[in-house]
Amino acid sequence: MNMTDYHSKITRSGVTSETSSPMDLIAERVRSKVGWANTYTMHHPAELKWFSRLSDSELHLFAEKHGMNAVRHAGGIEFTHRAEVL
Repeated sequence: MNMTDYHSKITRSGVTSETSSPMDLIAERVRSKVGWANTYTMHHPAELKWFSRLSDSELHLFAEKHGMNAVRHAGGIEFTHRAEVL
């Protein structure tokens, strides 16, 4: 297997990039970080470029879809666990 095949099939989260959009891959990464730290603030420009295209309501819908809350800050986007009322 050459390196191109390797990178096209495997990501750090174990999700194949052939079947996932970049937003899904980022969501999986953020969800794993929120899972062990309860909060994750995204600062990296490569990740933020995908979210800069979203309106605030689209960002909240994205976070809700993945079981999180999202708040934009001057330095990035903060993701936290979404508390659910039973």
